[in-house]
Amino acid sequence: MASYQKRGDKWRALVRIRGTTCSRTFATKREARAWAIPAEAELRQQAEQGEQAEARTLGTLFLRYRDEITVGKRGAYPETIRLNCLLADTLAAVPLARLSASHIAAWRDRRLQRVKPGTVIRELSIISAVCHVAASEWKWLEMNPCRDVKRPPRPEARDRRIHTREIEELLEAFHYRREEKARSVSERVAVAFLFAIETAMRRGEILNLRWEDIDFQSSIARIPKGKTRAARREVPLTREAKRLLHQLPRDSTRIFDLNVWSFNSAFRAARSKTGIQNLHFHDTRHEAITRLAQKIDVLPLARIIGHHNLHQLLVYYNEAASDIAKRL
Repeated sequence: MASYQKRGDKWRALVRIRGTTCSRTFATKREARAWAIPAEAELRQQAEQGEQAEARTLGTLFLRYRDEITVGKRGAYPETIRLNCLLADTLAAVPLARLSASHIAAWRDRRLQRVKPGTVIRELSIISAVCHVAASEWKWLEMNPCRDVKRPPRPEARDRRIHTREIEELLEAFHYRREEKARSVSERVAVAFLFAIETAMRRGEILNLRWEDIDFQSSIARIPKGKTRAARREVPLTREAKRLLHQLPRDSTRIFDLNVWSFNSAFRAARSKTGIQNLHFHDTRHEAITRLAQKIDVLPLARIIGHHNLHQLLVYYNEAASDIAKRL
């Protein structure tokens, strides 16, 4: 509540809310009261906002970012997984009012004891993106503390090829049969796996394919949206790629009729059955690009796979020197 004190021929209005005091002097008590009422409401609102800010943790920030920003991204699935992982870490309990670069650095060092530097770099990028939005748009932070955190050295690019024996073992684990329609989840994942090796398409691009995107007569698959924001691209289909598409039943607008959760679950289950180590679905892109590079020139290849930076082709082109020597 506001209090009023008369000092000589003046009136002093004093407002005190939860330890914060504000006062002014006026010629009349009416003027003092007219100022004190809105001043008290403003101080009370500031105090409540301060209490809310004090109660906010980095976990609160992760949740809001996940539910408001991540859900609208094309890469929502992997980012959601990483944010949920961060929510389970003790870092999420740090109050935003006390968050500093030292908290992020301590998390980085703990995390490096459990996972590879590449994983830490990707997760740190997400933390930085979250803090940037919190500082620039939501005003929950004064600055992004990640800008003062040193990132781990970037690991060397993967050069994993997929051996013919591994492909056969995976197809057996998927219960894939070349002569039969692929109806079960595991069978459709098997077709997607083989299709990726034929086309160098990414998992998300494959799962988003619709029948209307396929031109069998021209042997082309049109990708309306890929990983980047570039205009849609056209991917030529080999005879084998078209055969694989014909193995899928046309009972859905989406060709493979799979979501990313069931797809990943089926792929991991088949991989576990075989005992194959260090194999990711994205390695099909390495395998496909290496194979395609033996058949077509670099510029058409870059256009097919959607790379504007030709240097990136070297990341995915993993042909062994001994194989190159045989062709020479």
